Parts: sequence; structure tokens; C-alpha cells
Amino acid sequence: MSEEMGKKNRSQQDLSEEPGVGYRIHKALNRTANSALDLGFIVAMIFLLIAAAYVNWDSMQVYTSADPVQYLQYKPSPPQMMPFEELQELNPDVIGWLTVYDTNIDYPVVKGEDNDFYLNHGPTKEVEGGGSIYMHFKNNPKFTDFNTILFGHHMTEHKMFGDLDLFLDKDFWNTHEYGNLIYDAQNHGLQFIAMLEVDAYDNQIYRIQDDDEDDRIRYINHIYETAMYVRGVDSVTLQNMQKTIKEAEAFSLPRVRTSPVTPDDHLILMSTCSADITNGRFILVAKLLDHPVENPFPDERNTSVIGIDSARVTIMIGKLSVWAWIGILLALILITLLLYILSVYLYKRKLEGENAHDQNKD
Repeated sequence: MSEEMGKKNRSQQDLSEEPGVGYRIHKALNRTANSALDLGFIVAMIFLLIAAAYVNWDSMQVYTSADPVQYLQYKPSPPQMMPFEELQELNPDVIGWLTVYDTNIDYPVVKGEDNDFYLNHGPTKEVEGGGSIYMHFKNNPKFTDFNTILFGHHMTEHKMFGDLDLFLDKDFWNTHEYGNLIYDAQNHGLQFIAMLEVDAYDNQIYRIQDDDEDDRIRYINHIYETAMYVRGVDSVTLQNMQKTIKEAEAFSLPRVRTSPVTPDDHLILMSTCSADITNGRFILVAKLLDHPVENPFPDERNTSVIGIDSARVTIMIGKLSVWAWIGILLALILITLLLYILSVYLYKRKLEGENAHDQNKD
């Protein structure tokens, strides 16, 4: 009798220890909720990945479009102008080619009907965030004006006119004097005579000069008055020159030309933004020469095999279409989901195996 009562008590105890239906439902809901949270976290991370990838792609597109490597196929080598003429057929606004030796400034020059269009259009007239190197719309495309102004975005990674910053270093300024400008199927040397930091609303520096000689002399003096560096002039002499100019202006005396630049010369001003001051602009001023000047530096940036290969790979990646990137991202999402499903499946199999093992022990 006592033995039967013991068995009955053990049976009741075993039943009481078995999980009830409510417990099993609760546990199942917890697992479902955890799985949903895991899946939600993964989906959120995927969307963050997509957003980051798009931002990176968009930035890459801007810098890829501004890379001079993609235009080198059109660079002329007078008297051979065939590649350049092909670019002009694509866009008649292309008027020349600018090169600043030992920098990444090596671009076609365009001239539009205003100073706005080529802020965000490339030399082939396609919409590009890096824009173009373009001439002031009031300038003569034959570079016959006393002062010709070229504009370009100030970009990092040595793109567009970003390398004008290099001339702020006194040693770089002292050792880099020349560049080249090709127009009318001829090479013309550029001699850099001054480096300026001015206000974007400096109407005197940004005004296209006429044929008045006195105005040209005033313009030259204004360059020296606002210059950070002047070719062939030390800092003390430059300060004395600037003092003389200011005194002449203060006493309303006629300005005296104090530089080796004459009113008969032609000046090329390369202008880009400066972050140092509000509405600031850096301007590299060059004197246009009748003869070319040989590049005194090896052209390593654009001719090294490794440099070109890496640049072309970057360009190829950057030129992938939006739909191509969407396809890549969808493939990544699908792979991630499949891996997640596989991991959940394996985890469940593991739990089932452990439960079976425990039951066998009992």
C-alpha cells in the first residue's frame, strides 16, 4: 500500500514538474520575440550600410568626375591636336589646356555664357559635382585680355584647384615657378609672379581690365598690395612696395608701377575658395609667356603605371550606375538574410539535440 502511494506521489510530482502549456507558449513567444529583435537589428544595420554606401558612392562620384586622369586622353601635344579636337567636338566651349607643373592641375579649360554653368558641369557638359576649370565669361577666349581669370573648385585629394594650397608654402613657392597653357594649337609658358588671398567681392581684382594703361598699372599695384608672395621680391622689399602704394593712394598721388610686370603683359589669374577667411579666395597670378617652358619636374603623378592603374580602377568603380550599386546591395542583403536563417536553423538543431540528449538521460 505504501509502495503504491509512493509511486502515485512520484507521478504527481513528475507531472507538476513538467512545463505547462502556458509556460511553453511563453517560452515560444520569447524565442519569437528574440528572433524578431535579432532580425530587426540586422535589417536596421543593413539599411545603415546602404545609407553609408550611398553617401560614399556619391562622394566618390564627385571626386572621380574631378580626376584629371580621365581627361588625359584628350590632352593635346602641339602640333598634334587630334585628341583635343575630339573633346572640342563633344563640347565647343573647350578652349585650352592648363597645366601647373608638379601638381595635379592638368585640365581642359572651358568658357561658358556665364560663371555659373560650369560650377557643376564637366568639360563634356555632363552634370558633375567637381565642375570644370572655366574662364570668366567676360574674358576673350583667345587670352588676349590684360587679365584672364580662371575659376576652379577648391577640392581635397589634389582635385581641380585644390593644389593651389601648395603655393602657400614658401619653399614650394620658391621652387615652383612655371606652368603651361595650350591654346590656338600652341604651348605658352606661365610664370607665377604672385600668390594672393583676397575677398570674393574684391571688385578690383575680379574686374576684367580694358585698354586704359593707367588702369592696368593700378591693377598691377593692387596685386602687389594684396600679395602674400611675389616672385623675385623678398618680404622686406614687398612690404616697402606695399607701403609706397598705400601712401600714394592716401595722398591721391598717381600710382607708380612698382613691379616688373608691364601693362603690355597678359596675366592669368587662377582663383579658388579659401577657408581661412569668410568669402576668402586664393589666387595664383601668372604672366603669360610667348614661349613654352619645359617641365623641370618628372611628371610622376600622371605617368607612373601604378598611379594610372589605381586611378582608373577608382574611375571604373565610381562610374558604376545607381542600379548597379542597388543590385550589389540587394545581393548583400540576400546573403545576410540567408546566413541569418542558416544560423537560426543550426541553433534550433543544436537545442533539439541537447533536449533529446537530456531526455535520454532521464
